[in-house]
Amino acid sequence: MKRSITKSRLNDVEHLYRVVLESDECDATSMEGRRQQRELLRIVVDNPGMMECGVAFFQKLKMSHNGSAWIIEMEAVAT
Repeated sequence: MKRSITKSRLNDVEHLYRVVLESDECDATSMEGRRQQRELLRIVVDNPGMMECGVAFFQKLKMSHNGSAWIIEMEAVAT
């Protein structure tokens, strides 16, 4: 699994924090792909720190398959 975080300035006081989690390579429709999808969700649910987007918990979450891996994208706006 890979994890990356970016911080973008929105205005003088607010920032957009974006966290991307990526599973290992897998086919979305295979048994291994389904296992990795569940595992990625389990990692987020079982580890509250994984829900952090900078200084806040996520306000938006999206999960999708990009053709080679499962991706979870989380965003939060914080000061």
